[in-house]
Amino acid sequence: MMRFPPWVVLLLAGLVILFGVFRISLGFRRPPLEDEIPRKGLFAYPPRRQILFGIIYVLLGILLVLPVFGVRIPLFDFFRR
Repeated sequence: MMRFPPWVVLLLAGLVILFGVFRISLGFRRPPLEDEIPRKGLFAYPPRRQILFGIIYVLLGILLVLPVFGVRIPLFDFFRR
């Protein structure tokens, strides 16, 4: 079985958590004015959806960090069989 070094997992988890925080911050931005150019791509989502996706990314990042510190997650044991 291949194991990743803990620092790689922590770095990746940190990036996922930072992206989640970024998505949450996008959810709290002011709505665009009528005369502004319409937003596209990642910035076009409604604020509630930005916050929801941000929370999901933060939770996924936490799930990546926990096994590094020895917390066993039952869902991960399912995939080892």
